[in-house]
Amino acid sequence: MAAKYFAVGVFCLLSLSARSQYAPPAPGQTHLLSVEAGYDYSLVAVNLRYGFHFPRLRSAPFVELTQNTALPGLNNTRVQLGLRSWQGSAGRFILPWQIALQGVRAVNPAARFHGVGAVAELNPGLLFNRFGAGLNLSYNPLFATHITHSATFRRDVYTGVRDGWYRQSATNLRAGAYLLYLPDRHKSLELNLKAGYQTSGSLDDLLPPYYFLIGVNKRF
Repeated sequence: MAAKYFAVGVFCLLSLSARSQYAPPAPGQTHLLSVEAGYDYSLVAVNLRYGFHFPRLRSAPFVELTQNTALPGLNNTRVQLGLRSWQGSAGRFILPWQIALQGVRAVNPAARFHGVGAVAELNPGLLFNRFGAGLNLSYNPLFATHITHSATFRRDVYTGVRDGWYRQSATNLRAGAYLLYLPDRHKSLELNLKAGYQTSGSLDDLLPPYYFLIGVNKRF
């Protein structure tokens, strides 16, 4: 069981995709709020995001908080600071993209994890009045992770394990698609869903490499 908790802890360090603003905001919409929930590697995640839109730059710096769980006794949070942009969009063609730095923390009976990483995402698509669709492509490396192993892990898995910083501890690649709907005439509300395939190398042997997320966004 300790080994399973350890593996899930590593999964928790990977990005849980909260990039839920796809349709470009209107010039008068400066505040961007997002709530997203879904399934990632058997992790149930809830993402909250706030961004401030600069219409002339067609970009929005944002801060995001994620809370997720997978097994009893697991506590995981993630904070991201980044930039969401629609530079390159023209007509019906939309080109949302983002870059962000992230700090993550996961605690379970096997170990405590503290990691630092980044996320790069590209979401080219088409927007037809109130409906849209596109691709969800992302790359999420963790540059370094500090792991403090528990006594249970040392007793049941590996007695000689060392605590400390581990370089390039995990990497996640995603390829999927999204659908969006703008229900009101001012296009201040966006509903979307996305799903696809994700891979993290050898970690894929433990859990299904799929994700599914739904999001609700408000712009004002």
